[in-house]
Amino acid sequence: MYGLVRSNTVVRSIPKSVFSQLMTEKGLWPELTKVLAWYICLLSKRDDVLVARSAYSVVREFLLEINELIVHHQRDINVYDYIQEYTSLARSTIIKILSDLKKGQYIVVEKGRLLNITKNINYSSRSPFLLNGDRELSLCNAPA
Repeated sequence: MYGLVRSNTVVRSIPKSVFSQLMTEKGLWPELTKVLAWYICLLSKRDDVLVARSAYSVVREFLLEINELIVHHQRDINVYDYIQEYTSLARSTIIKILSDLKKGQYIVVEKGRLLNITKNINYSSRSPFLLNGDRELSLCNAPA
């Protein structure tokens, strides 16, 4: 596993025994448990989205995730870059799928930013296109 740092960060390494002692002394085991549970949930969701899925299904899940991040966390995200960063999909594939969704008026994207999901999108295994349907995405709740 790796991490992507988006700001100045200091990372230090300490012996396992010192870490364990500090966690016990400061009563931080419950907090660490919350963080680890969040990561497990996030990785599990990521596996559900990425493993043995069609490109349309993967893009759909990421659009729902991006929308959630924009609405609830006020994040400014370039849709194309975000999907390409976290998947193995070719940029041309991402562009084609997003273009089809824009033409079908399922999404509104301007200057690479998702402005709106105009219709509920639901993947149909019978067709490579997204259809109307009801589906809500709940991301793993970040530890408090």
